[in-house]
Amino acid sequence: MRNDIAELVGLSFHSTKEEDFAKAYELSMKIELRLNPTEELAKSVSNCLVEVSKKSNDVERYKAISNLVLESRKYLKSEWSRLKYELEQAQILGIPS
Repeated sequence: MRNDIAELVGLSFHSTKEEDFAKAYELSMKIELRLNPTEELAKSVSNCLVEVSKKSNDVERYKAISNLVLESRKYLKSEWSRLKYELEQAQILGIPS
């Protein structure tokens, strides 16, 4: 997911070609489908994706992209922490990895 977000950010800064818009939409949908719509951080990332797609001028787009990056970092950190916790619990219970 991190790679898709990075690619989307790159396209969002410099996209002028029609194929870039199509690729940005594809990346947005791939990211969206990985998010759990019941989690608050995931909802925040989803909202940021929508905002990035709405912005037309450079200043607004830059702010929306910055928010997307910030919220994505929070989400990815949360997922990493959850995964580490689950792995630790599995080790405690003796479940092979």
